Amino acid sequence: LQNPDVHTITFLPAGSGNDLARGLGLPGNPSEFFKQLTESPDYEEKQIDLAAAYYKDGDEDKKKLFAVSAGFGFDAQITKGTHNSKIKKVLNKLGLGKLCYLIVGLQSLAALKPQEAKHPQSCRHLQK
Repeated sequence: LQNPDVHTITFLPAGSGNDLARGLGLPGNPSEFFKQLTESPDYEEKQIDLAAAYYKDGDEDKKKLFAVSAGFGFDAQITKGTHNSKIKKVLNKLGLGKLCYLIVGLQSLAALKPQEAKHPQSCRHLQK
């Protein structure tokens, strides 16, 4: 935001994890969150930092802002698989949305193939 003193934003925790709400000590249930936001005399504004990930999409430079975490590899595979899972909607309706992460994690672990990793010569100074 150009001028954060003029603009206040909020978010609606609607996912199965609600990591941002949990990290800020806020209710993860949207109804409870809205009730606290509109009715609580203890409501306080909180400032949070955002991080940026810069990457290329073809020849185009791109940037994504995020507030909670960023990952790659195994954890990113689980997050993407959970997001795209057809069983997630069913589990969310049963209040078991987090179970989807376990299911997809086990599926990903079973399909995991060892990979060889090499570091570039320029990173040798990082070795002890």
